[in-house]
Amino acid sequence: MPSEEYKEENMRQVLVAAMRCFEEEGIYVTTRNKIAKKAGVTIRSVSRYYGTKDRLIAKALGYYQIEFLAGIRNFYLSSEYKKRTGYDRIKSMIEKRARDVKDYPRLTLSVKEMEVYLISNNMGEELCTIYDEYFAFMRSVIVGTLQQGLNDQSISPSIDIEKNGVFLAGGLQKLFKNASKCIV
Repeated sequence: MPSEEYKEENMRQVLVAAMRCFEEEGIYVTTRNKIAKKAGVTIRSVSRYYGTKDRLIAKALGYYQIEFLAGIRNFYLSSEYKKRTGYDRIKSMIEKRARDVKDYPRLTLSVKEMEVYLISNNMGEELCTIYDEYFAFMRSVIVGTLQQGLNDQSISPSIDIEKNGVFLAGGLQKLFKNASKCIV
């Protein structure tokens, strides 16, 4: 494997190892040495790739969100999902999120711990950047789902798509950004 590909693969392995360590032990107990050992690289490599532990936590969370978003996209773009009525799509979104939290409780807690850690270490702006793509995608999915529900008459025609789309996606984003001390 060429050196650039090797470096990128090592960097990815470090992020995966970091997420596993954070899930298993928590952020405060996990050290860069533990992450390096789990990833099969040297502590020097971890330091060279990511610098501080704060930066590593931010990058690991970003990597997790990219992978999570890819899974969400696959779910929402699947032919099975597209065959559902608008109402059933909304219901399946809620069920999927509940299932993810139920199936991966330690990972869910680990992600929340990472968010709190970054906010408390004045890295809220970086945290907001990580979530911007997620919120934009979710807003488009929610608005599209509400529109589908209106079209197939599975939800009430009195539903204001824009208002409810903002409430469901935009409201969550605004709360998150305010909590993260980002400029909305």
